[in-house]
Amino acid sequence: MIIELIAIYVGDKILGKIISEEIWHKRIWHKINPPIRYKDRLYKCIYETIEEYDKANRHTKHPANKFPFYQSQELLDALSTYILFESDSAELLVQNFEQNPNIIKPSAEELSDFFNLFLEKVRSDELLKTKFVDENYKEKIFSNSDKIDRVINKLDAIKEDTGKIKNDTKTIIQKLDSSSLQREAGKELTARLPLLLGDKIVKREDDLTDIRQRLLQNKQLVLVNGMGGIGKTTLAQMYITEYYKEYKYLVWISINSDDFVADFINTPGLKESLKISLEGKTPREYFNDIIIALKSLPHKNNEQSLIIIDNAEEDLVQFRDYLPHPPYWHILTTSRHKIEDFDVKELDFLNEEQALELFKLYYKRKNISDNDIRKIVRELEFHTLTIEILAKTAQNDGLDVQKTVNTLVQDYSVEVNTRHADGKIIKITSYLSSIFDMSKLGEDEMWLLKQFYFLPPQFHSYDIIAEILLPTIDDKPYKIQKILSKLVAKGWLLYNETTCENKLHRIIGDVIKHSVDMPFGDIEPLIESISNLLLIDQSKDNPIDKFPWAVFGNNLLKQFSFNEDNKIAKLQNNLAVVLKDLGDYNGAKALLEKAIISTEKNFGKEHPTTVVRYSNLATVLQDLGDYNGAKALLERALISAEKNFGKEHPTTAVRYSNLALVLQALGDYNGAKALLEKALISTEKNFGKEHPSTAVSYSNLALVLQDLGDYNGVKALLEKAVKIFNKALGSEHPNTLTVKQNLEILIQEMHNKKLL
Repeated sequence: MIIELIAIYVGDKILGKIISEEIWHKRIWHKINPPIRYKDRLYKCIYETIEEYDKANRHTKHPANKFPFYQSQELLDALSTYILFESDSAELLVQNFEQNPNIIKPSAEELSDFFNLFLEKVRSDELLKTKFVDENYKEKIFSNSDKIDRVINKLDAIKEDTGKIKNDTKTIIQKLDSSSLQREAGKELTARLPLLLGDKIVKREDDLTDIRQRLLQNKQLVLVNGMGGIGKTTLAQMYITEYYKEYKYLVWISINSDDFVADFINTPGLKESLKISLEGKTPREYFNDIIIALKSLPHKNNEQSLIIIDNAEEDLVQFRDYLPHPPYWHILTTSRHKIEDFDVKELDFLNEEQALELFKLYYKRKNISDNDIRKIVRELEFHTLTIEILAKTAQNDGLDVQKTVNTLVQDYSVEVNTRHADGKIIKITSYLSSIFDMSKLGEDEMWLLKQFYFLPPQFHSYDIIAEILLPTIDDKPYKIQKILSKLVAKGWLLYNETTCENKLHRIIGDVIKHSVDMPFGDIEPLIESISNLLLIDQSKDNPIDKFPWAVFGNNLLKQFSFNEDNKIAKLQNNLAVVLKDLGDYNGAKALLEKAIISTEKNFGKEHPTTVVRYSNLATVLQDLGDYNGAKALLERALISAEKNFGKEHPTTAVRYSNLALVLQALGDYNGAKALLEKALISTEKNFGKEHPSTAVSYSNLALVLQDLGDYNGVKALLEKAVKIFNKALGSEHPNTLTVKQNLEILIQEMHNKKLL
């Protein structure tokens, strides 16, 4: 009974804090999973954690009139903040336990085991993976004061009967129900808006004021410039949090590659908010549509909106005149580069007091004075990321801070002359590398950091991380959520509370690259996983769903430019097919040419895998207008298919269709018709007359018949194709929409020719 009531108490406390700090968007998720299930699941996770831990420790004898830490309110208070990643430290918690003589003081290992068990249960629960809670959900849970009173009465009863819960529960719940930043529906045009709602930041008030004044002076593009790890992104987060209420619309764009347009158009939530369709458009056309939609959003005379472009590259200057302008739009950019024609604000390092405050946010041990900390942060050049990581590493691994800093200084012998010189960057990287070498990272932590190194340098949700990495660890007992928590605590991964996402900082990526041995075999499962996520099954997949994975494929291939392993060739091929659908034909061509060189070397020119890549390259050449080049490749592919599979095999049917489309483009309609009829016979035989592949054959043959003037034949085939696609793929699938459009055009033409 006690455990159940503890679970209810912590459940209300955690849930209340989540609801007061999270985004309010109406989502279909809540229609499928009613709020009561969310709350019940949270209770269940807490109950299971306490019960499981209690069972595992029942062999321990407790002194009379004392109780274990996991049944104390002190632990519950810490637990409710720990799940929100706001806990100060286990060390501080132990100090609280010492103040209550009735609590059996736990060891650091016991605390860690309990916390990790709880986090593992919460984060692996399907119904608790998201904290985005509907505003109505808040009202339904907290408007019923009777239920809250019942919980309070039960807790007060425990307090009176056992003396174990000392604090006034009514005061606690009232405090948790206090207002915080209210997120406005419709204001945020991107799914990710990484506000800073926790207390783990050192505010740069002067810098925030300076940025605000620059933007209010109608500077179109304000650029925060500085070296890596100095806090540019954090300052942008501070600004958007501080001035959230001052803007009508908010957009956060993260640049994760060398392709600004691709990163812009793939920003989660943007196209949905602006109601823009990607169908049949090139990336540049899609980009233009988004820009036009943003500029068209209504503003009153005194209203302004904000776009933040994080980690911009120098090519942003090419798009300066495209972006929305003042007075209705402010644009704040962060970059390691000084970009031409931008209003550049150079971000300096923390001052001494700010650096001291930052260090003490993460280092809670009492064995070092403020004066000693000042000496340490001076030696670290007041560099934000280095201070944070040293403090976290020392706190978690028990390092002697002063001795560690002395070691860093001894290891580094390069003379630094100026504050922003290259020598400074080298020095900071050297310090971080030394701290990394001293850090007590386990095999599982090192494995996950290696995987993150090959992911795009952006924030990733747990769902994305799990989708990529879970298929790679079939033979390993790794628990990703638990490892993530440990790496965040130690400072090697960043965590954003509002979006619940993790990121590897670019500087830490450089440290890992130079400090860790990364044999190709360690990354092969990751390459295979990304390849599979990019693979398009034309019979059922919507290519648009694959577009977000393109940046993952590109980032991986950057690291293996000259590798001819078959797994790399497979990734190049699958990414090329996605790029083709995105309209990047030259990018697709370059990748396929590389993949073919590797595949011919590994398998030979007659191997089915090689032939598939010939065919894929041919379709790209066709899109580029090189029909003769495409024809030569497709004829080679068709000969191989007939030889290896026979004339009625599905693979051979695809080859017939591909070559026929090229012949059609070259004006050989009868040759195309003959090939497509062969393809149709094979497809109907192998898949039946109701399969999407058969619908594709109907559609392809219809287009050639139209060129030959057989309008009735075309109409009959397109009507069959529409019916099949609509049933199998849905009315919004690109194949369905394309065939519908072709049928509508045909009917209009037949009306014009008076054939109907």
